[in-house]
Amino acid sequence: MVNIALIGAGKMGLSHLSILGAHPDVKITGVCDTSKLVTDVLTRYSGFDCFSDYKKMISKTKPDAVFVAVPTKFHAPIIK
Repeated sequence: MVNIALIGAGKMGLSHLSILGAHPDVKITGVCDTSKLVTDVLTRYSGFDCFSDYKKMISKTKPDAVFVAVPTKFHAPIIK
């Protein structure tokens, strides 16, 4: 089992989340997005632990891997 966290739950993030969620060897440990509406809906209907701060999510969930699905211009600050 691989524990995966997702940063960014927009169009690409939700696409990744759908694919990852269907994989039998993947557990989604956390989802992070800056939109409270998005995290509220995901929490209510998916049961995923949702966060608005990716650093707190990573610290709390201790994932094996992180998918960064935010606009390209925001990748560098997140992955450093």
